[in-house]
Amino acid sequence: MRDLRVNHIGESGEIYVTVLSPKPQGSHSHQFFELVYVIEGKAYHTLDGEKIMIQKGDYFIIDYDSYHHYDYINGQNFRIINCLFRPEFIDYGLKDCRKFRSLLNHYLLRTSFSSLSYNPTQILLHDTDESILFLMNRIVKEFTDELSGNLELIRCMLIQLLILSMRKIEKKEVYKTANEEITFMLDYIDKHYAEDLSLSFFSDRFNYSPTYLSMKFKAECGINFTEALQRARLKQALFLISTSNKTVPEIAEIIGYNDTKFFLKIFKKYTGMTPREFKKTLKNELTSKG
Repeated sequence: MRDLRVNHIGESGEIYVTVLSPKPQGSHSHQFFELVYVIEGKAYHTLDGEKIMIQKGDYFIIDYDSYHHYDYINGQNFRIINCLFRPEFIDYGLKDCRKFRSLLNHYLLRTSFSSLSYNPTQILLHDTDESILFLMNRIVKEFTDELSGNLELIRCMLIQLLILSMRKIEKKEVYKTANEEITFMLDYIDKHYAEDLSLSFFSDRFNYSPTYLSMKFKAECGINFTEALQRARLKQALFLISTSNKTVPEIAEIIGYNDTKFFLKIFKKYTGMTPREFKKTLKNELTSKG
């Protein structure tokens, strides 16, 4: 098969979304990011020389200049949702970004993904609760209907989708747990970080003592429950600081802290700077990319 380089992304020049059965073609690369979600069947996917079987519910992200192709499995219908986008669709200051890891590091959450040992585009993810499929279907509908404000809504949903996906990747990287109870706790923290969560809430559910559950959580995750909750809240704080004009007290309250001073203490502990310093640093980095 011959190698191809594909540069077409549709009329908008920044994003193109479609549902399709990919046509067999030679290994090819793109001058954009590609988000692929399998909605039917199975196939083999080769990315930069690594071949893996993909099936319904799997999804992944392909970097700029990464070569890939599909090989069909006999008798299998195979369909995907394909979202092609350039980084400037998310923010024009990212127009020169050519690596997905850099996009995350400089815009979405910035602090935690630069240390990943995995490249996010080398990981096959699975949508266990179909929350990603829900967002993908909404993106397809907005793109197809072309109603007023559709690109702005797509942008918001794409950012949400990427953040949820990176949480999955980070969980694989940081916690490396297969324990069902601990996995449930981590997922619950991700979704309910702003609530008044405690070990007692989970110990009642699993019929464990809080002391035993605390030891089990620390053994599986390498950190205690309180620190895991603080990290989840901080990630949302970083996102809000990066994408909104909300005040520090407003952000503290949104993520579950009624005491602004305590929030500032936690923020400084994990980032080494104040929210104002973080926002200034982020602005300078985006300006230097423009």
